[in-house]
Amino acid sequence: MKLFSRLRKDVADHDARDTNVKAQSHPTENKPESHQNQQNDTSESTHKDVKDTPKSEKTTETSQTVPTTTNNGKNEVVSVHDQRVKIESDMNNLSHEYAQLRGKLKLNLFSERDDYQSKYNKLSKQLKDLQDNEAAVQENIEKNKNEDDGKERERLAGIRADLKHQKEILSKFKEQQKKLTQNIERTDNKINRKQAELERNQKEETDLTASIKNETDLQKMMVLMEKQKTQVDKIYKSREKINDELKELQTDLGNDKKDLKDVNININEIASNIALSNTKVTQVEQGIQRSHDQRISTLKQLEASSKSNVNEIKGLKIQVKNVTDNINYVDKYIKDVFHAAYLVREVFLEPTKQYLVLSDSIDKEQQETDLFDIVNYLEKHLATNVTLVTTFFNNQFASIVDGYTKSMKIERPNVVNLFEDLQQSDNPTDKIVSIPDNDNWVTRTDVKTKNTLIYDNSGNLLMTVEYTNGDINRINYFKNSKIVKTNIYNNDGILSSTQIFNKEQKLGEENFYRTDGSIVITINYESGVANDFQVFDGSGLLTQDFDKKEELITWWINSLYQDKEDIVYVGSSTDLLYKAVADLRDQDKTDLITFVENAHSNIGRIKALLHKEPLINNIFVQYERDLHSIENTTDRDISVSAIKTAVSDEMYLPESLKI
Repeated sequence: MKLFSRLRKDVADHDARDTNVKAQSHPTENKPESHQNQQNDTSESTHKDVKDTPKSEKTTETSQTVPTTTNNGKNEVVSVHDQRVKIESDMNNLSHEYAQLRGKLKLNLFSERDDYQSKYNKLSKQLKDLQDNEAAVQENIEKNKNEDDGKERERLAGIRADLKHQKEILSKFKEQQKKLTQNIERTDNKINRKQAELERNQKEETDLTASIKNETDLQKMMVLMEKQKTQVDKIYKSREKINDELKELQTDLGNDKKDLKDVNININEIASNIALSNTKVTQVEQGIQRSHDQRISTLKQLEASSKSNVNEIKGLKIQVKNVTDNINYVDKYIKDVFHAAYLVREVFLEPTKQYLVLSDSIDKEQQETDLFDIVNYLEKHLATNVTLVTTFFNNQFASIVDGYTKSMKIERPNVVNLFEDLQQSDNPTDKIVSIPDNDNWVTRTDVKTKNTLIYDNSGNLLMTVEYTNGDINRINYFKNSKIVKTNIYNNDGILSSTQIFNKEQKLGEENFYRTDGSIVITINYESGVANDFQVFDGSGLLTQDFDKKEELITWWINSLYQDKEDIVYVGSSTDLLYKAVADLRDQDKTDLITFVENAHSNIGRIKALLHKEPLINNIFVQYERDLHSIENTTDRDISVSAIKTAVSDEMYLPESLKI
């Protein structure tokens, strides 16, 4: 944009010029000469800086008038100056109207881009899900194609091999069964024959015995017995042999029957195993067939699903390309319209998150103003309370907060202060500050400040008492007219802090107390510069000792917010507390909003800030002109919001109103 500034004349010059013009247009003889001279002098002085021409020419130029018809139908004379003022006023109004339209166009473009981006994200997710699904489908197709039931076929082969082995064993047992059966049969026959032989042998013995018994003649009986002796001996020997053979055959028969019984048991067991193996073979073969059929069916389903996926992916890619083209078009449109190589959008604020506005100092008026302008901007855009986190000591800060929130008509922000937080106690003291009566004191009241000055009888200043809203705020102690100590009290009149000064009247030590009276923080100074920060527990034992305030700040802020989610920290890039917090945060987290002062006049610092690691992505600036400066400076996409509304007569008009 091109910045137009117009020459402003003060009211006195403007009125003088109008008087001069009217005098020349309607001369009056009755006016004193001195008054006419004064008007001429005024006219000359008004125009001498505009053009260095002879007086007559200047008077002629100034006196040009144009009749103008007013709303009531009357013609009035309007000077050239008034015309120029009117034109400039119209341009100024146009400037602000253009700025508003520009802002609306920018918001509309970014909203349109966000719509496209949202659609792109949705389509991209759908596309990725489909592509992941298609990859899984292809993997399953490949898996099913490569699947050959190898393990089941190996198992089947094992069962069949075992079945073959079982059959071979069964065959051997059956052969053994056959042989044993034959042996038993032969042995039975042999036993039968031996039984018959034994019976014949016994009959022979019976016959001999009968012949002897039938003989009545003893002599003949003796002869007959002698004669049969050899025959009887032969019968008994033959019987003994038959019995031995019979016994052996019966033993063999018993052994064969026992072996046959064992063989039959084995045959039955193996036959059962063979039947079970046959069942297993059938089951495995059927399982392999079912698996094969299922793979064929699954492959058909997967191929159909893949075909559907391919078609959907093709369609989604076309949609993604169309949306991408739209995004690129809008991006180029934004860059062309706003003359920026990169996109600069409003900082996105999330109402679900907690916003902490950080400050370590409001010593300068601008720091204080900027701090509450940030609070004002956040609360009005979030429609919720924010939290002020401060690390400076100011016992009147509560009233400052109240004043700003009342004037800005916003809700009072929550306030968390390092000193107030550490000074809290569950058992506050009831010892409230008061000024006792003392006959040795001379008390006076400063009319202007309303402070109380206390002297001894010799006129030496002992102390001064400062009040806020009628309550004691601080007491300053003096010795030899030099301040030696200051006590500062909270709103309840409880001692909050003591400041001890050295002989050079420079601050040497500062102590802060809990509301129960115990010391909690001691700050030591050297040449007026703080160089030691000590923290004590309720028993007065030193628990922390820091060399720098940022170390104290880091320790404290960690104790409150470490590992907490959904927090956004907002603060000035030059603020000690904000820098300490920024150093703590994970670089990948976008939970920082950096406030930059006077960006339009510190472009060099802005460039350095934009390249600082970790990269700053969200920036608050003061005015629109600061935002435009960053637009023209940034070398990457970034989010920037102006927190203040400029009240200025400066005009921001483009070189051409054409987009």
